[in-house]
Order: sequence, then structure tokens, then C-alpha cells
Amino acid sequence: MERSLGDLQYTLRYDKRSKHIRIKVVPPEGNVVVSCPYFTSIERVEAFLISNQKWVQNARVKVIVNAGPKSYLDGGNNLKLFGKNYTVVEKEDKRYSLVFDNDIAILGSPKGADYNKKVAYVKRCYKTIAQKELAPRFSKWQAIINVQPRGFGLRFMRSRWGSCSISTKHVNFSVYAIEKPIEYLDYLVVHELVHLLHPNHGTAFHNAVKKYLPNAERLRKL
Repeated sequence: MERSLGDLQYTLRYDKRSKHIRIKVVPPEGNVVVSCPYFTSIERVEAFLISNQKWVQNARVKVIVNAGPKSYLDGGNNLKLFGKNYTVVEKEDKRYSLVFDNDIAILGSPKGADYNKKVAYVKRCYKTIAQKELAPRFSKWQAIINVQPRGFGLRFMRSRWGSCSISTKHVNFSVYAIEKPIEYLDYLVVHELVHLLHPNHGTAFHNAVKKYLPNAERLRKL
């Protein structure tokens, strides 16, 4: 339910699980969402908002200022795909959609969809793209390198782009790797598969990577 209190626009949600009135400021636009138990009067909700007015103002400033150029997935207003930055433009639609067009990422979502649901949808889109791009490269390079991994998984990792378990012969890739230029993905796949032959990052490992990708050093720095 959309409501206003003076200049403050907020969304009121009745939640049977709630025992108290709660205020949440949602990035990246600083939307205010109030959840409360059923049968809570509007007067009580507005009194609670007024008593927490200063906190709401400060929270909205922090959210909007911090949004800046950060990824939409982290509360910002941008998305990055294959080395290119896109400004997120949202539109109301019957269903979720994500279209990259020139420098804009058009994110469609149903009316009333909250930020977390939009992020979850974008993550699903990114995972689908990552699967599409990495799967054929994985099959191609495992045949060329002549190794027999047990497969690969996709995780939302920010700390590393990939990992390889020598004991299980299973490889993991970060979904966020698709934020890199697309040619980096070959380097990433080769890097992890070569670990099945050379577990550490010694001379033999680097020589093997360069054997398959002579421009490996340039790709690594992308």
C-alpha cells in the first residue's frame, strides 16, 4: 500500500509474522518500507514514522549517496557485463526482464517488486549468461588439455574468479567473472583446468597455461 506522510512517500505492508512496526530504507533509491502487524492503525504507523523521522532522513541520504557507480547487485545503479558498464533503468512490467541496450540495462519488474526480488532476478540472469558462456569453453579446453574434471559449478564469489579441488576434480567459477571482458573467460577456464595437472602456481603451471594461451599474461590482467 503506497502512502504519504507530508513529503515522505512510503510503502506500508501488513505482515502476520511481524510483532512490531519496522522501517526499512531500500537501496538504491532510498525507498521507505514500513512493515507492521495486522490491525495496526494508520495513526500508530504515522506516529512511529514521525518519532523516527531523523533516522529515516539520515538512512536515505546514506543509501542514495552510497549507490553511486556501484553494481546494482551491491546497492548501486550500474551493471557490468563483459567489460562494459551499463546504467540501470527500471520500468514497470507484467514480468521480470533484463535487456542490455547500448549503455543502458533496462530492468523490468512487476509493480511493487522490492529491491531484493529484483536483485535475485538479475543474479539468475547473470548465472544463466555465465553458464552459457563457460560451459562450451569448459568442454573445449578440457579436451585440448586432456584432463577429466568432474564438472563445474557457479557461485556468487567476489573474493576469487575460480577455484579447483584437486581431490574431487571439481571446478567452481564465479558468476561475476562475466563482468570481465569476454576473452578473459578462456584464461579463467584454462587456469583452473591446468591446476588438475599442476596444483600450485609454480613455473610448470605458468608454462602450461602459456602453452595453451600464449597471451595468458595479458589476459590475466584484464
